[in-house]
Amino acid sequence: MKKLLPFLFLPFLLFAKTSLWKITNGDNTLYLGGTIHILRSSDYPLPAEFDTAYNKADIVVLETDLSEMNTPDFQSKLISAVSYPKGKSLLDDLTPDTYLKLSNFLEEKGIPISALNQFRPPMVSILLTQWEITKYEMAEDGVDMHYFKKMHEDKKSFASFETIDQQINFISSLGEDDYDGLILNTIEEMTELPSTIEEMISSWKTGDTTALNDLIIKEMVETYPSVYKSLIVDRNKNWVPEIIKMLSTSPIELILVGAGHLVGSDGLLQSLKSAGYMVHQVEVKGYK
Repeated sequence: MKKLLPFLFLPFLLFAKTSLWKITNGDNTLYLGGTIHILRSSDYPLPAEFDTAYNKADIVVLETDLSEMNTPDFQSKLISAVSYPKGKSLLDDLTPDTYLKLSNFLEEKGIPISALNQFRPPMVSILLTQWEITKYEMAEDGVDMHYFKKMHEDKKSFASFETIDQQINFISSLGEDDYDGLILNTIEEMTELPSTIEEMISSWKTGDTTALNDLIIKEMVETYPSVYKSLIVDRNKNWVPEIIKMLSTSPIELILVGAGHLVGSDGLLQSLKSAGYMVHQVEVKGYK
């Protein structure tokens, strides 16, 4: 994982950037914000400009309807999609060498591999990451969930780009062309997770698109081009026409999507610039 320069000097800036952009088309405006899905308590309060954009917005737009994530229907569909049918197990999709490395890694963590044999590699990768993240006090809601709850309290209008079924499909198909690579890369990343978390949150707070591209996009393109295409490129291509349609109407939208969707040559920001829209990164005044 590529390392970044320290951000120790950033708290002393009077003006800084944040991961929020104002997109305009003549008289029509929307706000496009990059999100981190899990944050620490120390990362709150969020930059005030996010609240300002939220207060100006008539509609909040997220990747999907987060309220459906906790429903029994979603849980049932997800477990079904990421579990093996009777008679199959993780051994059927991993080479013996990868399986042994995973087993040894889990043994060091005090987790028997039998606890994961029923799950396909995408779910194993997600569970490993979630277990490791719990060590680093990443217990607070992310930006999207924070505003999703606030939006419901305020009875603000809501829209989403994707259905829950589409989200499940993205999860279940993760890395399907190279399951060994997915598991081995996940194990390797666990050793770098503390520094990666710090770098990612720092880059998100300051709206450092170059650093976010290096952290999220560059490695995905190099290591998993098929995952990059399905999770980033294809979805962005589906979202851009919807964003352009929003820019043709007077209501103001606040769109919140994962920060990785904004940056890079295939990112939403570049796509909107190329389409001729004005893209302005919001400054944080008195950043601390």
